[in-house]
Amino acid sequence: MTFTLNRRSILVGGALAAGGLAVAPTLAACDRGPTPEQVLAAKLAPVAIAALDDAAAARALSGTTPNYAAALTVVAAERDVHAKLLRDEITRLDPDAATRLAASTPAAAPTLATLRTRLAASVRQSVDIGVTLDGYRAGLLASVSASTTTLAKVQLA
Repeated sequence: MTFTLNRRSILVGGALAAGGLAVAPTLAACDRGPTPEQVLAAKLAPVAIAALDDAAAARALSGTTPNYAAALTVVAAERDVHAKLLRDEITRLDPDAATRLAASTPAAAPTLATLRTRLAASVRQSVDIGVTLDGYRAGLLASVSASTTTLAKVQLA
């Protein structure tokens, strides 16, 4: 069988090539990985989870540490506010990511010393992530970091 180049084969080949060019971008767009907004949401998620965990630990500790009950209530309330602000930003960036945010279950009952350590780790985490961001998100994490430092050094002094 021999192939002859005629007008009909050129038109058919051109139509197939045009169809392939039309389909190629659609196929390439199937999976491009996470969007920049999803990447930002993923960066903020650990800070939000830490805030939820800190609030839960402060609430649990307030019942067993009467001398610090009022201060621990403030710590829990402030960390809840941090978690809400972070969750709101995560929801704005990636609504699906916000549904996966939840406090972890503590391995042991917290103590005042472990809560202070957790708060210090939360501050470090906020700073480390905040310096990689810009604009509103950097300011949000700086505010969370400053507030958490105050909670650890003033409320729990």
